[in-house]
Amino acid sequence: MLSKRIQILLCIMLIAVFVCTAVFASSGGAADFVTPDTTSLDLNSCRHTHEDEERGKAQPNLLANLSGYTVISENSNYALYYREDNCNLRVLNKKTGYVWGGVNEDGKEHLNDTWLALADSLVTFTYLNEECTSAQISINDPRIERTFEKKDGGAVISVSDTLTQISFDISVKLFEDSVSVSMVDGSLSEEGSFLLESVYVMPFFGCTYNDTVSGYIFVPDGAGALIRYAESTKYISAFDKRVYGIDPAIDSTSNSNDLLAKRTNDYLTDPPKITAPVFGTVHGVGCNAFLAVIENGATYSSICASPAGYVIDYNRVTARFDFRTVYAQTLKKDGSGIPVNQETPNDMSPSVRYYFLDGESADYSGMAVKYRNILKAKTLKNKTEREDEDIPLRLDIVAADVKSGKFFNTYVKMTSVNEAAEICGTLGKENVNNITLSYKGWTKGGLNGGKFGNIALDKRLGSLSDLQRLKKQLEGGGGRLYLGFNALTANKDRCNPDMDSAKTISNKNMGFVRDNKNIKYNVSYVMRPKSIISSVLKLKNKYGGYGLLLSGLGENSFSDFTKGETVTRAANDGAMAKLIGKTENGIALSAPNSYLWGDTDDYFDMSLENSQYLYETDSVPFLPIVLKGSVDYYSPYINQGYYTEDSILKIIEYGAYPSFLTMKAKNEKLIGTPSADYFSINIDNWKDAAVSSYKQINEVLKQTEGADITEHRVIKDGIVRVKYSNGATVYVNYLNEDYKDGNITVKAKSSICTKGVA
Repeated sequence: MLSKRIQILLCIMLIAVFVCTAVFASSGGAADFVTPDTTSLDLNSCRHTHEDEERGKAQPNLLANLSGYTVISENSNYALYYREDNCNLRVLNKKTGYVWGGVNEDGKEHLNDTWLALADSLVTFTYLNEECTSAQISINDPRIERTFEKKDGGAVISVSDTLTQISFDISVKLFEDSVSVSMVDGSLSEEGSFLLESVYVMPFFGCTYNDTVSGYIFVPDGAGALIRYAESTKYISAFDKRVYGIDPAIDSTSNSNDLLAKRTNDYLTDPPKITAPVFGTVHGVGCNAFLAVIENGATYSSICASPAGYVIDYNRVTARFDFRTVYAQTLKKDGSGIPVNQETPNDMSPSVRYYFLDGESADYSGMAVKYRNILKAKTLKNKTEREDEDIPLRLDIVAADVKSGKFFNTYVKMTSVNEAAEICGTLGKENVNNITLSYKGWTKGGLNGGKFGNIALDKRLGSLSDLQRLKKQLEGGGGRLYLGFNALTANKDRCNPDMDSAKTISNKNMGFVRDNKNIKYNVSYVMRPKSIISSVLKLKNKYGGYGLLLSGLGENSFSDFTKGETVTRAANDGAMAKLIGKTENGIALSAPNSYLWGDTDDYFDMSLENSQYLYETDSVPFLPIVLKGSVDYYSPYINQGYYTEDSILKIIEYGAYPSFLTMKAKNEKLIGTPSADYFSINIDNWKDAAVSSYKQINEVLKQTEGADITEHRVIKDGIVRVKYSNGATVYVNYLNEDYKDGNITVKAKSSICTKGVA
């Protein structure tokens, strides 16, 4: 028998082969399904969710001994305990008797003194000296002076480091269903030459030793990922990702992780980002869990999760808040320089709130429902119920682009406005009418031509009257027209990089670089926030009667260090959120960050997987559970990846809507343009596939329209059950054999939706 690890590696290799294989009918017509027999390997990989075989099995209450701890606050549900000698917390669930905390007394034998100090601490922090060297210390270190004061349903602990002269206050507070740990606003003081670098909040809270407890860590990687507890494996890297992605003004453009399959960045899509500031831990599926929500400081935070075997044999997850970064200050033209400390700390008061779950809600599904309820009390809204109406099909249509000419760029028309209408009409004849259409490259110069901010319909594509007719045609079928606009980046022909681009902290032009230097425009420069704001406002003013797809703004969070006009990452996030706002005819964003979800009408490019690090054991639909019933979300382009039966089933399982990228022109029109990566998007090649996949997905998901996902569960590996708030239940069968359970039968490689049937 192959080990699970070898199976996973083989599966990754096979998937890579299939992704690189585009199978077309010999006639040049519709693409055929790629149907390799990889079920066993694929289902055992981290691309799917696995069955919780020990669901409901009680776990050892390893922290039940509370000797040495004192109650500092309690209510009818929970009691908050504190231990003065090591500044440690325990939380007692009065209903179940389960105690949450860090390392138990017996487990301390597995740690040396250094790790014990970190494990026992409520907070640890790192600091920088003048040589940019970093060191870490726990607040229970002997050189730390502490004072303790009960206050407002909890306590405030004042911390002062006698060596570094760094001091701050930590607030701990108990709520009816949760506990918060925060740095008190304005309490940070740096009196000496040392500077605060980072703060870790309760780094060992909820930790487990190897597989002594069953369960997993949840991280919001892509749609969601689990790291199941297992015997120690000697990992050389851990999960460490910035919330909302890297800041290209400060961070490097890649995050080295030896456990992620090595690849160049010459790809159309990057590994999934963290778009929600959450993480969680489960001790016994269906028994005890917590969901941690970063309430303040998310913009400068990272989720850090370590499986047993990374340095020590403990599974643990926490949030790190970065006040400063060490960066390279360029001194010479060759790019060489010296390390420099970020002078001004990031302005934030970190806060993490831990929500406790028990019973059936103690799993990734319960975490998602909890987070959804939190957001609905603030920003998310319920959609109007549309029971049994057809789901939308997302259709992105490329209007035009440019390619290099002998002296100047040559305009390449790919789909006129009337041709876009023709495409939609053709689909309408196949009873595909509810189309969410994004018209991309409609401005002068197409997708990659024309000056940034030059917003006007290129007359070579049609007139404003043509555009209005297309809009009405789509609305008549229940659909919507979005005008696509790249609001974030521009190539060197669309801007003056030295004048127009945002600047990194080392005063370089900020941008994203593709490895392949032979493609046209391998560098995309990030525009200055004021240019972005000006362009979007102009767009809204001139084309506010249409839906707007603002590419780049939803998924990118960045600073701008332009001399004399610095804009912090947090300030820019706020400015972009205000800029995007709600519009009468809708806003579409690609994989938007959580602070934009309340203003997002259509969420494009929802990740259906995780980053596939080797320690990630499962992909889970955390984001779909959070957003279903509030925001329409769509899969990545079906015709720009592997097109298999399983990929369609995955879309159904996650409650997503299908997406296709297309154009009227023949595929050879792409040659020599920056859009050449798309290689095959002619509508004649993909019409049949779009119709057939849409009908398969629509048959099931139209019965769930307007409803929330209440539960996602794997009955057995390959069989998934998803329950909705309107009484619908979706079953997905990835196996090559029929599945029967009572009066429910799900045929092999298929899905069904039932109502009122358990």
